[in-house]
Order: sequence, then C-alpha cells, then structure tokens
Amino acid sequence: MWWLVAIAVLLLIGFIPLSLRLRYDEQGFCMWLQILPFRLSLVPGAKKKKKKTAKGAKKTATDGKSQKKGGKLAAFLPYVENVLEFLAELPRRLTVRKLEATLILANSDPCDLAVNYGRIWAALGNLMPRLESMFRIRKREMQVECDFMSEETKVFFTMDIALTVGRLLSMIVFHGSRILRKYITIMNKEREESNHE
Repeated sequence: MWWLVAIAVLLLIGFIPLSLRLRYDEQGFCMWLQILPFRLSLVPGAKKKKKKTAKGAKKTATDGKSQKKGGKLAAFLPYVENVLEFLAELPRRLTVRKLEATLILANSDPCDLAVNYGRIWAALGNLMPRLESMFRIRKREMQVECDFMSEETKVFFTMDIALTVGRLLSMIVFHGSRILRKYITIMNKEREESNHE
C-alpha cells in the first residue's frame, strides 16, 4: 500500500500552486518563482547601485512613491519575440494574474512623438488579441507615456503567471533545453552590444 501513498503524495505536490514572475526595467530582465512564502530567483537582474544623496536635501513631492523606470526597448524586444514564440507552441493557455506594461516614448519633436504615440496604440490594439489567445489574462494595465527629455524609448514590463508544480515540471521536461538555448543567445547578443558601446 505504500506505493499508493507515494503516488498520492506526488499528485498533491503536482497541484501545489506557484507563480512565475517576469520583470523588465532599468536593471534588465529578471525572472523568479514564488512558491508559497519562498522566492527562488531564476534569472537575476543587475544589482542596483546606491546613489549618495546630499545631507539636508529637501524631499520632493514624488518622494516615497514608487517610480517605474524602464529599460531600453531594443534590449527588451528579443525577450518578447522568443517568449511569444515559445508560448504559442504550448497546448494549453496559461493564466496570467497580472500583466503590466508601460512604454515611454522618447523624441524631442512633439509632432513625431504624437505620430508615434498613435502608432503604438494601434500596434497594442493588434497585439492584445494575440496575447489573449495565449493567456487567460485576469488583470492588465497597458500605458504609453511621452518623454521629451529622454534620448531613447524605454519600457517597463511585469507579468505574474499562475502555475502548478506539475505544469512547470512538464514545461521544463519538454521545452527546457530550447528555453535555455534561446536565453543564452539573447545574453550573448547583449554582451556583444555592450562591448561595442
């Protein structure tokens, strides 16, 4: 009878809920697993550098509020392309608890920025049906902002995917090697670009 107990335990473990969380900001791409109260980092982002502040400096009105600082759009696009290509091949849709994306457009010319602003919203309108065919999205927040002072368009992205241990293990078994190859390819491209700068 012990083998029945073992099978029952394995089945229970397979149904343990967890979260796969992805984030892209000024620190780069990071991904981690949230298993009950435990957090396991899968792809660590860059470490934040502490900025020294002058003594006696006055606090601004934005102090205490979390400001979303995006990362470079050019570095983010390879992740999006590969993730969407991978998810399109999954037999069942994943459930996304929260999808949040903020695109910060940069251009010193107000006319060009206005044109690009309209084009981006049109592109998002075409992208959402594709995302909804891959995910069951419970909550989403998509924003497009304009920054006349910045020199490069940036993006902030975060996604919280609901999984079970069994579903995650099946993804690793059937797609783990391909995911690793794609990730290594992206990292090599980023190193090459950073060396050229």
